[in-house]
Amino acid sequence: MSSKIKGGGRAVLSQESQRAIVDLLKSLEDNGAKGNADGKAELSEHQRKHQRKKFAKRLIERHERLQMRRKYRAAPSDIGSGPGGAADRRPASARSPAMSPSPVRGGLNVRVELAEAIFDKKKSDKKSKEKKKKGDGGGKKATKKKRPGDERDFAVGARKVVVLPRATTIVDLLRKVAKSKLKLKKAPIRAFVAAEGGSEPFDLDGDLSPLADGTVVYVTISPPPSPPEEGEGDDAGDDDGAVVEDPVVDPLESVKRAYRNQESHRRPSSRAMKRIAEVVDERKRSSLAAARSRLPMTSFRGKIASVVRDHKVTVLSGATGSGKSTQVPQFLLESEPLDPARPYIVVAQPRRVAAISLAGRVAEERGCPSPGERGSSVGYIVRSDRRADLRSCRIIYVTIGILLRMLVNRESGGGKGRPSGSTEGGDEDDDFVPPLSIDSISHLVIDETHERDVNTDFSLALLRGMLSSSTRPYVPRLVLMSATASIDLFASYFRTSGNVEPATIEVPGKTFPVDVRWLGECEKFSMKRMKKRSGYGGGGGGEALKSDNERSNADTNKGINLSPRSTESIDDEFVRSLVASIVREQVSEGLLDDAATDGERRSTGAVLVFLPGMREIDSLARCLSDRGGIDGRGSDVCKVMKLHSTTPKAEQRRVFVPATRGTDISHVIDTCRVKESRYNSSTRIKELVTVWTSHASMKQRAGRAGRTSSGVCWRLCPEDFAENHLLAHTVPEMARTPLDELILQIGLLYEQRRDECNNNSRSDGDGGEKRPELPPGFRPIKFLSSTLTPPSERSLVQASDHLLEVEALRVVQCGPSPGDKLEWQYRLTPLGYHLSRLPMDAKVGKMLIVGCLLGCLDNALTIAAALSCSKSCFLPAFSGNKSIDSDFVDARDSLIENGFGGKDWPGGTVKGDLIAVVAAYRAWKTERNKGKFSRCHALNNTVLHDMDTLRRQFYDLLVDAGLVSSSSDSDDCNIAKEDALLTSCCIVGGLYPNVCTLIRPGERGPKGGRFLTNESNVACRPSSNSFQRQRVQNASTKGPDVYAVYFSKHRSLGTVSPGQKRPPETFLSEVNFVSKFALLLFGGELELVKNAIIVDEWLKFKVVDSEDQTDKLNAVLILTLRELLDRVIVEHVVETFSPPDEKTIMIERHRRIIAVVRKVLSDEG
Repeated sequence: MSSKIKGGGRAVLSQESQRAIVDLLKSLEDNGAKGNADGKAELSEHQRKHQRKKFAKRLIERHERLQMRRKYRAAPSDIGSGPGGAADRRPASARSPAMSPSPVRGGLNVRVELAEAIFDKKKSDKKSKEKKKKGDGGGKKATKKKRPGDERDFAVGARKVVVLPRATTIVDLLRKVAKSKLKLKKAPIRAFVAAEGGSEPFDLDGDLSPLADGTVVYVTISPPPSPPEEGEGDDAGDDDGAVVEDPVVDPLESVKRAYRNQESHRRPSSRAMKRIAEVVDERKRSSLAAARSRLPMTSFRGKIASVVRDHKVTVLSGATGSGKSTQVPQFLLESEPLDPARPYIVVAQPRRVAAISLAGRVAEERGCPSPGERGSSVGYIVRSDRRADLRSCRIIYVTIGILLRMLVNRESGGGKGRPSGSTEGGDEDDDFVPPLSIDSISHLVIDETHERDVNTDFSLALLRGMLSSSTRPYVPRLVLMSATASIDLFASYFRTSGNVEPATIEVPGKTFPVDVRWLGECEKFSMKRMKKRSGYGGGGGGEALKSDNERSNADTNKGINLSPRSTESIDDEFVRSLVASIVREQVSEGLLDDAATDGERRSTGAVLVFLPGMREIDSLARCLSDRGGIDGRGSDVCKVMKLHSTTPKAEQRRVFVPATRGTDISHVIDTCRVKESRYNSSTRIKELVTVWTSHASMKQRAGRAGRTSSGVCWRLCPEDFAENHLLAHTVPEMARTPLDELILQIGLLYEQRRDECNNNSRSDGDGGEKRPELPPGFRPIKFLSSTLTPPSERSLVQASDHLLEVEALRVVQCGPSPGDKLEWQYRLTPLGYHLSRLPMDAKVGKMLIVGCLLGCLDNALTIAAALSCSKSCFLPAFSGNKSIDSDFVDARDSLIENGFGGKDWPGGTVKGDLIAVVAAYRAWKTERNKGKFSRCHALNNTVLHDMDTLRRQFYDLLVDAGLVSSSSDSDDCNIAKEDALLTSCCIVGGLYPNVCTLIRPGERGPKGGRFLTNESNVACRPSSNSFQRQRVQNASTKGPDVYAVYFSKHRSLGTVSPGQKRPPETFLSEVNFVSKFALLLFGGELELVKNAIIVDEWLKFKVVDSEDQTDKLNAVLILTLRELLDRVIVEHVVETFSPPDEKTIMIERHRRIIAVVRKVLSDEG
């Protein structure tokens, strides 16, 4: 963040907005969410005006006291502990010198004026009585300017200006400095500061580091005054009002309590789940017993059971087709009876499709009902789909994300059941099953560990820490399974954790020979050439691939060799011709004629095509189904099936049903590509990109063709290209993706440990064993250094800074060197606690949370989905040598101009590229023929379909996290879905701090307007496909200040033509004009400095013109409304699981706050 102050515009509330905010605050203070309608009806307009003025005066005084407390009480370990997380989230040493009262600004010393405060008790009591009689409105304004302290209940004696070290403690100041410098007979016992304007004094403690040069410090021998009795003074009852001055408890406590209530609602009681017997179909079970006995894993059954029983950690390597994923959990279940308190064997899979399909296969082999049905011993739990009846379920397949949630969110004592070997409770307890938790799992099997996704590595690090912890009494037996020879890596990793000695088992696979054929042979067999690719070497292709790989590395961690990107699309026609050739070969050999084979097992079978993503799957499926099907044979001979995590479950199940008896996959077409998560440094967001896969992955794919018979693997790339450019193994995801989500999970884990320590300290009392104290915060570098592949320090700092910007973290302590960010300790803010429950980018998550609060979730989902797609839903006017019909472009422009947020939209007019996305998606969604509509309006139909899918996924994640109740979608979260002004606030919440200000063209300067961002003084322009480009170009030379937020920034390379050289330019994408009040209410941290509010130390808005109370009220109301919004975020989950009466009051209060925000936005014009 730049330390240079920019902006200078005015942010002054209209009188109507000021009145609305004051009325809101007063009603919240008086009667909560019910308001005071009866009282207002009895008052005259003059009386209401007088009450409003009186309340505003008290509001200003309370704000000054609150500012003073924050200023002088914010020691480094307490930074950011203000109510609602409104205080600074960074240490004093990390703030800008222009903004911080830290030693950076005034050096190691500070100049203060010491003054003796002489209290006269009789005079003070008399003055207090007179003030009580006259009331707040009495008395005349003082015309003579007085020095600070002259209006107080004390006289000022000797004064002395001194320069002292900032490290001077208040004790030394009182006992040594003040007594000698002021020549006092007794050493003073109290030091305080007094703000101008009549506020009460504030006592100092600690040292002088928070003080600015010129501060007047009063010292006195009188003790501090006793607090007023209840009902006495003007501010009685203020603590229950709209402004809370001091945090009484941890600001996260109410949020944590809400999530605990949520879990208790979702998790059934163990006493409500009585154990039932497993239902087994013996005939079905015995029919599959022969197939099980032929698997290579069967001969290792006894060894696996004994090794797992005798070792805490077992690492098992089994080749593809050995049966490890289906057989090992059954071996463990059948080897010995499970403890009734820990009856679950959990198998974690990296993909939901694998978890669902494997659970169904194991249920068939065991002869039990389908997963989740009554009496079934097998179940699965994936995101948004839970099919596990714990009353009879013993083997549960889960995704690695679900396992990670269990490890991080484990409840202390929740679901522990009885300890193994305990007889407490007798046999009666065995009739009931415990809830599923990490403490009720007997064996934990983690499959496909060689894929090294970020959740797997994080889970392994957590389990490794649990095994080496002396305070963790129980950890399930751990089995790590891999299809590649990586057992030494995992064994050595767990060998360093305490007294753990992992056991290793290698099981050879029973695979048939697979004939691998590269691109040249594929073209010869299909008698068709694939479209020429620039990345296949020759003609400079290698250099292009190299430069693309370097760009990929620049987007993530330096020094890490990532898989090269694949920028070309897959040639569907070539794949179609290859499949047709395979089918023709099988037909010629009579392998597709059932009569010819007489029902016997075929020597060949299905064709499996590996594609990088759902878009490519859909494209190829359409190509294969067109023109009468594959080779014109129709769907009765060749059936095309799609398999992806997003396809319906019914369609997924069809894939695993053999076409005829005994058939399996015998041909694999490997496009050699895969979708991989990467971090885009320009957008600062995670995105999926298509890359060339690794040799290890190609080997595993080829193995699918030889599981039941010999097969063929067709690889769509040259062999020399693969040898020269493809990596041996896939780079671990932790080394190539942003760590925002991971750091949030570490923060959530720290909060869990903090709660456990607090609970243990309360239960132990004074007589218990003293437990080690937790540090004030967590250090991401400390935890992530214990992972298999620690991420780079650069990526850690980058992710932490990003989370500070979106207000998800706050710094609680620096290390010995404040400038070393790796030593900083953090805690989650309430917003960060919410985001830690959402497995998505922090910016996208914040946008959705703000959308929930403002009642425009539907629009926020659309915008979040658009930002998460790698392409725009708007087609460019020119693409290559093709241009779009100008009538289609005009139709699109008209749709946007007259749609959501357009010129006559009832919910307000907002100019922005993302508002245009909402308008386009809404119109597209209502159309029956979406393809034709997209073509006639220059829209990308494929991207809009991707957005539709992402919207559903994001919504399911919000429901899972408890941020949205599925039954209240149309009511609570979309009450303002037609409001474009509130939707623009969601955009600010998600895109901040990407803020820019409009630079209007000068008379002699360059033509057209420009943007200036917070990161540099280089002028920027909207990108060529931005709808705001022409609007900025035509900006007038004079006008009000204009602000916008943007999604990403990119720089052109510049061009050189004969006689002319065009320098590089910086362009902004997804530009959205926003209100200055949207930035103040939903942007960064606010600080009132003299006559201006400064956002995150760089964007300044003038809010006060003079010392008049009316001008001060403007600043105080803006800051107070922001604090109310921060508190709404804290309360959002609290309201979801509150009792009905409290929930109604809370919802009504939130709606009234949002209504005032809407009033402020609309009054700005």
